[in-house]
Amino acid sequence: MNVAIILGLLAALLFGTTDFAARFAVRRTGTLRTIFYGDLAAACIMSGIVMWRGVPSADLTTWLITIASNLSGLAASACLLRAMATGSLGIVSPIAATYGGVTALLAAASGEALHLAGWIGVALTTAGGATVAKPHQGPKVGPVDHTGAIFAAAAAILYGTSFWLLGQFVVPMLGAVVPTCSYYVLGTAASLAFGISVDHQLRLPSAPALSLVLGTAILGCGATLVLAYGEITGHVAVVTALSTLASVVTVFLARLLLKEKVSISGWIGVTLIVVGLTLLHSG
Repeated sequence: MNVAIILGLLAALLFGTTDFAARFAVRRTGTLRTIFYGDLAAACIMSGIVMWRGVPSADLTTWLITIASNLSGLAASACLLRAMATGSLGIVSPIAATYGGVTALLAAASGEALHLAGWIGVALTTAGGATVAKPHQGPKVGPVDHTGAIFAAAAAILYGTSFWLLGQFVVPMLGAVVPTCSYYVLGTAASLAFGISVDHQLRLPSAPALSLVLGTAILGCGATLVLAYGEITGHVAVVTALSTLASVVTVFLARLLLKEKVSISGWIGVTLIVVGLTLLHSG
């Protein structure tokens, strides 16, 4: 359990740092080019590692589940982007951050063993991550568009399902490297296909912008790898729930480096997380 907790927290640290860095990459390069060149770089790195280490043998079912997990994750990312484009960030972010709860429910249904204190810890850390993800907002202006909430819920379900499939069926057979590689290869192909379909010019960014994109890609790739290695421990619910704490890392990096204020709900979320981590360690 201790190894699972450490890897889950490390995944959160890397994902949170990735999200923070991505804000600047997207502003300089644009969303689609950031995704495409980031995924392309990660796909090249992971492909090199796969060629060096080789591909484990697995049956057709495992490969199909791997593809399903990858596609579910990509669809989740698309839903999240759509949610952020159409909905309020204060509604979208906390809903999307509950994907750890989805994975936990699926893991429980499939028989993952965890004491009651551990399950309460999973629930509290997931709730804490969602609470921290809710940004500080001023007074509401205009009617609320529920479309964003619907897409955010879809993103949470798809992310949660993707991570459960990965931990339950894929990494026990293929390890962490191959499914991570296939995810970025599919992501590169999907973003390229989308760019062509909307006639988007995927021109190479300038050297400084490209360096930022590549740095973000390496962080994201590392986070995905660490999460996959964490799920190899068998504690799928714990590792995935802890990865949702990426929002905490992003918020506090913004506080430390950009002097952005942490809201009251943010401190409440941190408190829930501390209690949840204590219960996880005891469970």
